[in-house]
Amino acid sequence: MFSIQIGNPRVLRGTSICEAENLCEAIEDTFPHETEDAYLNWNGVRVAINYKYDFSVMASDVVAMLDAILSKPQGEHVASWASSSFRGTWRVRWSEHELVIHPIWEAVTGNIESILASAGDVEIPTMDFVAEWLELLELVARHLETLGVRPDVAGWPELRRLLEAASVAGRGSLYREVP
Repeated sequence: MFSIQIGNPRVLRGTSICEAENLCEAIEDTFPHETEDAYLNWNGVRVAINYKYDFSVMASDVVAMLDAILSKPQGEHVASWASSSFRGTWRVRWSEHELVIHPIWEAVTGNIESILASAGDVEIPTMDFVAEWLELLELVARHLETLGVRPDVAGWPELRRLLEAASVAGRGSLYREVP
């Protein structure tokens, strides 16, 4: 099982992100340290993703990973997460219908690397995986737009293009309409 709970993080109102040189800086400048985290559900193990210090470092890599997945009906991508509290490597393989992540966990908030390792690989329908990340990316993009991110900030055009192209993925599992 794989899902992402995006939460409702506060933003630093009155903050200008006009000086940000890239997407990572813009995200770090947008969110305070003391705000709600996002949570990744990895086969039943909940992993905190801090917006300011984890996701700001991960964002460009997430965009690159999803872009790779959406550009080919099958393939493989290696994502290296460099945050000090969400560090590791995911080998992601996908086909048109199924995606498998083989992780190597190095450092995770709460020192739960061994628990995550014992939880094993994640298998998920490919577009469901994309939809989970899109919830998080769309939330971040809305906040960046509200605070006035410059259209030429490195990584911003790629994020906007991805969000437009991936709209066919639908909603993340926690945010779908219940019949």
